[in-house]
Amino acid sequence: MSKAPVSVMIFTLDEEIHLPSCLDALGWCDDVIVIDSYSTDRTEAICREWEVRFFQNRFEGFGSQRNWALDNSQPHHPWVLILDADERVTPELGEELKRIAEADPAGVGAYRVRRRFYMWGRWLRYSSLYPTWVVRFIHRDRVRYINRGHAETQEVQGEIRDLTHDLIDENLKGIDEWFERQNRYSRKDA
Repeated sequence: MSKAPVSVMIFTLDEEIHLPSCLDALGWCDDVIVIDSYSTDRTEAICREWEVRFFQNRFEGFGSQRNWALDNSQPHHPWVLILDADERVTPELGEELKRIAEADPAGVGAYRVRRRFYMWGRWLRYSSLYPTWVVRFIHRDRVRYINRGHAETQEVQGEIRDLTHDLIDENLKGIDEWFERQNRYSRKDA
């Protein structure tokens, strides 16, 4: 089976615990790019082992980092999937992305996907987190990012459509790290 004409960008900072499962779920595409914010763990070594393209840039905000990646990493394909290292693409989502990229629909700038959050191996199905829609599959020439608090928003040229299949998000760093991160984000948003 041919690989999907999709570039995948994974944004990292000390993600040695998540990166292998994220990369393992990307066998359907032929261009994987990691944009790292100067990790101090084995993130870079894992990228070298997996033979993915690796770039480093100082983190100033999610929007700025995504724009830097689009401008400097030279994605091989017009359609780009944006991921965090704790996210995984299901086989069904990979097939859906491949079909869209091959069709290259005119007038569409981006697609939203539902993130399905897991904790301790279980889907948080009945939490307020599902569905959480995020713009993650973009045409590289039709999207620019703007920093917004701890996150980002997008300026999209063209229609934004919804994907059918979910993206899996499972943080394995533990509950203490999760609370620390939420506190950091809330301070930044305030």
